[in-house]
Amino acid sequence: MNKCYELDLVKELLISLRNIQKIHNSFKNGAPQDSEIQSRFISCNPNGNNTGGLFGIAMDALRDYGGPFVESNKPVQAAVIFMDAHYDQKLNMILTHAALGGGDDKIKLAIFGSHGLYSWPAAFEQVVPCFLDTTPRSSDVANDANECGSYWECLTITLGAFMHEIGHLLGCPHQKSGVMLRDYVTLNRSYLTRESYSTRTGRQGLVPILPKDECTWHRLDLLRYLYHPSFTLQSDYLDPSFQKTNRLPGKASLLPVGNRTALLKSATGIYAIEIFPGDLAEGYIEFLPKSLGGVGPQQEVYVTVDELKSKLPRDKQNGKFSLHVQTVDGNQSDFNDFEHLVQDTSNFLQSDFGLGRGQITAIKSGILGRQDRVNNQPIVFDPAKVTSVRIYHGMALDGVRINTRADAPPPPYSAPENTPPVPSRDYKHKLVLFGKQTNSYTDFHLQPGEFISHFIVRSGLWLDALQVVTNTGRMSPMCGNTGGGGEGVLEPPHGYEIIGLFGNIGDWVDSMGVLYTNKL
Repeated sequence: MNKCYELDLVKELLISLRNIQKIHNSFKNGAPQDSEIQSRFISCNPNGNNTGGLFGIAMDALRDYGGPFVESNKPVQAAVIFMDAHYDQKLNMILTHAALGGGDDKIKLAIFGSHGLYSWPAAFEQVVPCFLDTTPRSSDVANDANECGSYWECLTITLGAFMHEIGHLLGCPHQKSGVMLRDYVTLNRSYLTRESYSTRTGRQGLVPILPKDECTWHRLDLLRYLYHPSFTLQSDYLDPSFQKTNRLPGKASLLPVGNRTALLKSATGIYAIEIFPGDLAEGYIEFLPKSLGGVGPQQEVYVTVDELKSKLPRDKQNGKFSLHVQTVDGNQSDFNDFEHLVQDTSNFLQSDFGLGRGQITAIKSGILGRQDRVNNQPIVFDPAKVTSVRIYHGMALDGVRINTRADAPPPPYSAPENTPPVPSRDYKHKLVLFGKQTNSYTDFHLQPGEFISHFIVRSGLWLDALQVVTNTGRMSPMCGNTGGGGEGVLEPPHGYEIIGLFGNIGDWVDSMGVLYTNKL
């Protein structure tokens, strides 16, 4: 990216600042006034007892303001500056300041203090002079991170740190390099050809500044921004492989298929598979749109343990690793300890399952909902005999009852040794239940020749809602809290069919997956 283009982007940013919402909040909701108490809210105070408190205060202020922060049906993004942030010499601390980013499914938020604004440019023409300004910092203002000995360094550190938190707002985690590590200490180099004297390093600045010396975003951050709706360009819609108009549920699901292999599926499309051997991504697979030389987001991707390990540094290839799968609709699906997931023998059940087919192998899919525990035994049904599905729901999913016909009861099921117990199903009772029965339910009747193709699920830490889809494309209503959680799909690979459900039941259905086998 050339300097002229970057300066033009800064100009556009400064112009856009005219649309800033000014929200006045005098800490009316019990937030502190006294500086000794206020310091307990500061994220950099090791002795603070509520160091994330300012984030909640900002959230409450936005909700109290109303407007788009409560009325929008899409997440609203807000980068908030606390205008009364200041340096307290007695405490040697910046008060009313925290550097935090994140949010919920309604408001995506980044917060920062105003203590460095004195060094920021007030107009486009001041960008370069401010990044060259060697004026020494006064003892009356803060030396943020002990790296703000001059005005240009204060600008670089405070603007860069705020940009880091905005990265979190936009969904970026910490990375191995770039802005989301801490490379923003060289943010100034993206706008200059020479650098002023640095009090941080005690050396004269770099001359000339080459592209390799500049502050950058990590490749995985750029991939997120490429598919983020805030960065959409009109030209994106000219490339169908971008799938910008795809409104199908996209949260990825994982389906083991044996031989250390799994199928990742997303109706919206997968654009990146991030590989985490620890806290940071150290490998990835990307699917760029065709207009940028890629194959476009993929609805189905087969991955093997060996292929994924080959993407990691050699010293990280022998340990555990997890996957974060990014989809076009902005959802992220996490699969911890991938190798265990695809090789775990408890995910491969061999039995007749009371279906009268002889010995078959059934495979557990990945689950949606709470990931840390799955302890309920599967319920099994004959997909060809399902007549209706009863979904128990209120503001969450309570249970699912599968009703079947009982015209030819198969022999009883007997679980082989070392296989998790599966209840005997002889279909004489005409139903199997997963979860709990309540007085609030919706019935969905299947027509002759129909069978359950897949389930569309809204989930977070539990299952909010569920929708049944048949092989003809008919769908039940979305039953439950239709605005809760993120949307995902439980669907077997091509050539397989659903024969059961499993997961965990708490106050509601906490998690759910499907049991599938080869289609007859």
